[in-house]
Amino acid sequence: MANCNVAELRAALTSSIEYCRNHRDRDFCDRHLPRLERALEKFEESRDESDRLYVDWREDWNAEKQAWKALSEILRDVQNQLDSMNVTGYPDARVRYWDAEELDGVVEQMKTFLREDADDIEGSGDLADKIERRQESAHDAKKAQENSRDVYRGRVRKRSDARGQAVEAVRDFREVMRETLGVDNDDYQSIRWPYAVSPDDAVI
Repeated sequence: MANCNVAELRAALTSSIEYCRNHRDRDFCDRHLPRLERALEKFEESRDESDRLYVDWREDWNAEKQAWKALSEILRDVQNQLDSMNVTGYPDARVRYWDAEELDGVVEQMKTFLREDADDIEGSGDLADKIERRQESAHDAKKAQENSRDVYRGRVRKRSDARGQAVEAVRDFREVMRETLGVDNDDYQSIRWPYAVSPDDAVI
């Protein structure tokens, strides 16, 4: 299916529907009107839904980044605290929050160090628990982002299907209108047909 501009497709749909409603006495209008109306309804519903879900996904994406950033900050705070106490042997890698997998690994190492190798440090267990809570928040945010992303991608396919059905509805109506009235007819020319559905029309 040739690429079809969304705005052009919607304009062609609405113009075709308006024409059919104004010429119900013509058989081809009466036959095509219900299909055109359904196509427009599904096209707009799927577009609105996918746009809304995209916004939801981006919000969850940003929330996940913020969660990893918070985790990297608390890891850095703990590293600085241990350094100020002249503690040695702790995981000292400075990891940026956008390297989530690497950050997660260093956090695991830090939790192990605090719980198993730093018994003599007061509050080490509390620090490990605090890091773990932030880590769990980051994992939860990651899952939420992945779920909303998958939902959005599913609706994108639905939107693509609705768009394809709209193109076919306009193409079929345009063909029967062209055959019935002729390409030079003013009514036919009054509708701005997207190139995707009218490649055989001369470009004016």
